[in-house]
Amino acid sequence: MRTNGDIMTRYWLCIINEDNYKIVKQEKTLGVNEQYSLALRKFKKGDMVVFYVKRRKLGGAFQVDSNMYEDRENIIFSGGDFPYRIKLKIVKLPKSGMIEWDDEMIRRVQFFRNKEKWMLHLLGRAFCEISIGDYGYLYSRIT
Repeated sequence: MRTNGDIMTRYWLCIINEDNYKIVKQEKTLGVNEQYSLALRKFKKGDMVVFYVKRRKLGGAFQVDSNMYEDRENIIFSGGDFPYRIKLKIVKLPKSGMIEWDDEMIRRVQFFRNKEKWMLHLLGRAFCEISIGDYGYLYSRIT
């Protein structure tokens, strides 16, 4: 696993709706509500993130550029108040905006242990830690 200084790089799959994904790309900031703030606190500067955009799309790859902070100003996310935030740097974006999440992705991503009911792995979650292999595969699909 890659290291970022003395810290091990972690790899994340973020589950997000399309409206908020557009805000993330524009503002280079990911925000969550209090329910997900403890999970977001695990993200550290240098971690890598790919986005699963709800309704079977793959968004871009980003690098975490800050630890979590609270900010109730400036950015309005869709669906509520999301004051717990991290800054992101764009690493790679699909030329077409988003990539269709196809059956090959389901087969190849090891995080989805149950390939027939793979969506169950995402239900009720905003983030999932994934392996460097899963991150690398998803990154390779961003064209």
